Amino acid sequence: MLDEAEFGELARLYDGAFRSVQKLRVEQGLTLTQAPVREMFEPVRKRYAEVTCGDDRYVNDARHHRLANYGPPCAQCGKPLRTVNAKLCGSCMHPVFP
Repeated sequence: MLDEAEFGELARLYDGAFRSVQKLRVEQGLTLTQAPVREMFEPVRKRYAEVTCGDDRYVNDARHHRLANYGPPCAQCGKPLRTVNAKLCGSCMHPVFP
């Protein structure tokens, strides 16, 4: 999970790579399969792997693993609640009391 500083850094890298791919495609008339997408997203992939000490194959994970999108840890199992307004833990089904 990424804290706000990590998410901000990765979001900037991701958005920059995305814009670069779009610009290249327009300038050179390339299809998405012709554009060097993997190479252009390499800085995102590399930084995500450094921050998470994990796998760098899934570059889109950087957009979804934002800690602020989830609720606090479940009182029963300790896993993060799926939303800040969750009424039930999605993992162990323990009710969340206000």
